[in-house]
Amino acid sequence: MTTLPRREWWRPQATLAAAIPATTPAHADAVAPDSPIPFWALMAFTFMMLLAPHNYFPVLGPLRLAFLAAGVAIGSYVYDRLRRGQAAHDSVPEIRLLGYLLGWALVTLPLGSWPGGSGRRARRHVLEDPGDFPADRQHREHRRRSG
Repeated sequence: MTTLPRREWWRPQATLAAAIPATTPAHADAVAPDSPIPFWALMAFTFMMLLAPHNYFPVLGPLRLAFLAAGVAIGSYVYDRLRRGQAAHDSVPEIRLLGYLLGWALVTLPLGSWPGGSGRRARRHVLEDPGDFPADRQHREHRRRSG
C-alpha cells in the first residue's frame, strides 16, 4: 500500500498518480498553451474603465476603446478555447446562474417599457424632478396643512 505524502491545508490535494512517477514522459506539444491575448485585452478593458482616458483625450471618445477591448477579449477567449478543442465556457453553477439572470432580464424587458409603465415613471422621478421623492412630498403636504 502506497501512502501519500502529508500536505498542508492550502496545497492542492495530491493524487496517487502524482505521487507515483510516470514511466513515459508527457509530450509537451500535446496540449496547446493558453493564449495571452484574452488576458491582456481584459487588462486593457479594466484600464479603460478605471482611468477613462477618453475623458482626458476627447479624440478617443468616438473610438469606444473599452467596447473594442471587451470584444477582443471575449472573441479571442472563445477562439482560443475552440482552437484547443474545449467548450467555449465551463459549465459551472456560476455560469448557469449568469445565463438564468440574462434570460430573465431579456424575458422581462418588454414589461418595463409599456406605455405609461415603469420606464416613463422612473424617468419622470429621476430625470425631471430628482428631489421629488414621496417622503419630500408628504413633508411638504404636512407643512402646508399645518400652517
